[in-house]
Amino acid sequence: SAAYNSLQRDFRTGCLSGTRQYPLSAVHEWVQSPTPPLFWLNGLAGTGKTTIAHSVAEYYDERGQLGASFFFSRDQQDRRDTRQVISTIAYQLGKAYPKVREHIAAAIKNQNPLHSNSRTQFRQLIFEPLSTLSRQNSQPTVVVIDALDESDDHTAAANIVELLATELRDTDLPLKFFVTSRPEKDLRSKFLAESVSSGTQTLVLHDIDIGIVQDDIKLFLQVRLTGIAKKHRDVIPQKPFKWPTEAEVDALTERAGGLFIFASTVVGFLDESSYRAPERLSSILNAKPTASSSNLNPYANLDKLYHQIL
Repeated sequence: SAAYNSLQRDFRTGCLSGTRQYPLSAVHEWVQSPTPPLFWLNGLAGTGKTTIAHSVAEYYDERGQLGASFFFSRDQQDRRDTRQVISTIAYQLGKAYPKVREHIAAAIKNQNPLHSNSRTQFRQLIFEPLSTLSRQNSQPTVVVIDALDESDDHTAAANIVELLATELRDTDLPLKFFVTSRPEKDLRSKFLAESVSSGTQTLVLHDIDIGIVQDDIKLFLQVRLTGIAKKHRDVIPQKPFKWPTEAEVDALTERAGGLFIFASTVVGFLDESSYRAPERLSSILNAKPTASSSNLNPYANLDKLYHQIL
């Protein structure tokens, strides 16, 4: 249930085509480079980490390079338990590679690592089985771990990071781990430690040039709101003015303050009551924006939006 395409995530999708090209390009370049084995995408809540992770998983799944994915969620017991990570990844790797499955099954039968510590599990269920694959002309295997900060044990989550960094440090195994999280204290400290940072490529979403992010958000709003207008054209008139206007899209983009969650929440709010979409959009834009929200509280306008919806 933790896989990117599991039933529990049935309504989650990846990035809109044409958006998030900056972070996605960075990930693709990293996958093709020989080192480092870890990529940490971190960002504040609402910056779009999970959507990017979904896109990464989907992209490499389509190319036969996705070994496994584990999408944490604090709302589901089996998706917030760090103890499930290694065994779940091993199970998915076995499904992806029949030869690996044979070695995993043999390890479970002969060594019973499922009751061992994480490092032993990693070596016997992931590293050693994958080492049996032919490396000649092989593309890297990508494993995606999303929202590690939503684990129910932050210390254990940080230990997973150290485990991956140390076990993959001096190997030529074509295995890449893409990890996303908020910059939570334990995780940030672990990723910044020399033993981990030396083998990790890091990208901070909220440090990307705001102009790039705003362009992505504007495109997202244009496509999604135009889609709402087309889907409900019988109740959303396009004359004498086109809906939404460019000025309205620009205003929403500005209020988003770099947070994709603001834009996606607006779209959901407008889409659920199509005949009132123009009215609802006007009410959002007529509400006085919070001054200097990006400096004092980047979520001020999002909080105000939630209050309007409720």
